[in-house]
Parts: sequence; C-alpha cells; structure tokens
Amino acid sequence: MKYIMPIIIVLYCVCIAAQPTTDPTFIAKKCIEQHGGWDKFAEIRDIYAKMDVISYSDDGKFAVTLHEYFRKPDKLRVEMYSDAEPPVIMGWDGATVYQLTKEGKIEQSQEPEQVERIQESLRFIRMLILTNLLAEDSKLEYVKYQKKEEFGIHILAQVPKDGGDKILIFISDTSYTLLGAQFAMRDSKGAKNSFKVMFKQHEWYKGMYLPMQTELYHQSKLVMEASLRLAKTNSLENGNTFFTNLLEESKFTRTEGTHRRP
Repeated sequence: MKYIMPIIIVLYCVCIAAQPTTDPTFIAKKCIEQHGGWDKFAEIRDIYAKMDVISYSDDGKFAVTLHEYFRKPDKLRVEMYSDAEPPVIMGWDGATVYQLTKEGKIEQSQEPEQVERIQESLRFIRMLILTNLLAEDSKLEYVKYQKKEEFGIHILAQVPKDGGDKILIFISDTSYTLLGAQFAMRDSKGAKNSFKVMFKQHEWYKGMYLPMQTELYHQSKLVMEASLRLAKTNSLENGNTFFTNLLEESKFTRTEGTHRRP
C-alpha cells in the first residue's frame, strides 16, 4: 500500500510531461530557435531569391524562372521568365502595384487581382522571416494538435489585429521545424479560396534553416511547386526606386552569403 501513492504520483507526472504544450508563444519561439535564432532573422533587411517554378492547371503545366526581391517592411519586385511567354515584371512599393508592359512602359495598377498576387508573394517571404510569427500587428492562438505516424503537428493561428484573414501555421512537435501554412486567397470575383503551402528539404544557409522546396495545394491538389536555386540576404544595393522603376537593373554587393543549389 505504501508504494501505491508514489507510483501514482510518478505516473501522473509522466502523463503531464507527455502532453504537448499548447502555449503558442512558446512553440513559435522554439520554431525560431530551431531555424537559427531570433537575431539571425531580425537582422534581415532584404532578400533575393531565384526559383524554378512549375504551375499546374487543367491546361497542363507551365514552367518559369522566378526572381523575387524583398525589402523590409513591404517592398517587393517579382520577375518571371519563360520560354513561351514574354517576361512579367511587377513591383510593389507598399501601396501601389507597378507593371512593365510589353511595350516597355511602366504602369500603375490597383486592380484587386494584381494586388492579391503581390500580397501572396509577400506572404510567402514574410512567413520565412520567422520573427514575423510574433509580430506586434497580430496575435497567435493555439488551434489543435494533430498526430501523425512519426510525429505530431502543432497548428497555430496567426490572427491580424486589424481583422484580416488568419493564417494557420504548422510546426513539428519534435524538431519544431516550420512545415507549412494554410491561408485564403481571393480570386478575380472576390471569392475566398483556401490554399496550403508546405515547406520541404530544409538546408542551412548563413545560420538559418530554410526550405529548398515549396509546394502549394488548393483543395488537396498540387497547383505549384518551387525549387530554390539561389538566395542572398542584405546584398541588394539598389535604392527604393528599384521597386517602382522596373527598367532599373539589380545590383548586389559581393558577399560570401550567397546560397546556390546545383
């Protein structure tokens, strides 16, 4: 009888310890730590990424080479090149979309579909700068724990304080790796569609653990996959006019921080 109580206490402690934490801030901080630490992400001023992208639709697949230039807090330039179509070059200065026409002219646009495309690219990049998980303009909520065969997944919700659409964040319960996210996108008619992005094949780059492969799904159907070929941080020499003057060519500093993949 005298051994029963200690055994019960030990079993209770083991059961408590086995329960996954549901503190979203703790999980986010562990995720940031796993991917390189707060300081590594906080020091990022700009990002350049070159990717091979394949989009899938009912008409088949379409391959492009994508160049993305991002500067904090919200400037973005996107260039898409393919063998079949003229290049598409767009910029965003935080308020307005700029697009280079086939005639070589720069036009401004506030069309919702173009703004949504730019915002989507921004969402991807901001997601990879993991300190944004704890941004002051949003709050984190714990949604649920999902058990898989080999590990579990913490599902968090990042909810904008301005009432915008929330983003679901998927984080491994063992490695605390950022596995992906789920979010809503609006089509040309304004209707919301749910998409899920999954991050794979992580590698270390300048002290940060980043995904080399990204997959985008719509209703469980693969619609896009991207492979990172080149990445640079804090190397863009151009001023802010680079994001609106789409005829301006990119200039980079010579650094050892370039990440290339074969």
